[in-house]
Amino acid sequence: MQNTEADTRARKLLEETSGRITKPRLEVLTTLCSNKRAISHADLQKILPKHDRVSLYRVLHWLIDEKLIESVAGEDGVRRFIAHDPNEEPHPHFHCRSCGLTTCFHAITINQTNTEPDYDIERVSVVVSGLCPKCKTTSSKTS
Repeated sequence: MQNTEADTRARKLLEETSGRITKPRLEVLTTLCSNKRAISHADLQKILPKHDRVSLYRVLHWLIDEKLIESVAGEDGVRRFIAHDPNEEPHPHFHCRSCGLTTCFHAITINQTNTEPDYDIERVSVVVSGLCPKCKTTSSKTS
């Protein structure tokens, strides 16, 4: 694997965990770090064909547990994975109902102030859906 900005970022994130830096973890996280859009398990299998389906699931779940990636379910029911910066403000994700693009949506921030003291909030997941700029332009041309 060549030393790219995504590889460097992935290595740095993995070094901050208590786990080992294994080749599968590094390859999956580098792939996710090099993409602005979320990637499904099936697409990861195509990108990283030398890793079997179960190994990829194990790596993805470990990365989620370590809070290095997020799992986002689109309206189509497909779960996609996107690199997560632990220092980033909580934000929703955007899912395009036309092309399937799923990406971070920084236009809206999420206030994580816990107003329910009896609850211990560990994770907030919000998905905003609609048309991405490209699909919106295409849609308005055909209308």
